[in-house]
Amino acid sequence: MLALAGSMGNVVTGLGIMAIFGLGTVPGMVATGMGGSLLGLAARNRMHFIAAWCLVLTGCVSIARGVSGLSFSETPAAGCPFCESATAAPGS
Repeated sequence: MLALAGSMGNVVTGLGIMAIFGLGTVPGMVATGMGGSLLGLAARNRMHFIAAWCLVLTGCVSIARGVSGLSFSETPAAGCPFCESATAAPGS
């Protein structure tokens, strides 16, 4: 949303987009905050533990994707359905 707002070319339009985005996220943020306060300390600690491992897993996946994508050739990676369809001729 920030990239969209920045690409508007008008400060007022970009400000409006960010304001609407902010207002749209308020209900979810409030519900999350209130829901978290209803949980006990043990449940919150467990959720922090799970969230930390999700963050570590996401980082490992990002690193693995980056390392596997280090190629200096113009040909798409073998077995990547997205890369292969991007280079296929239209209608094939």
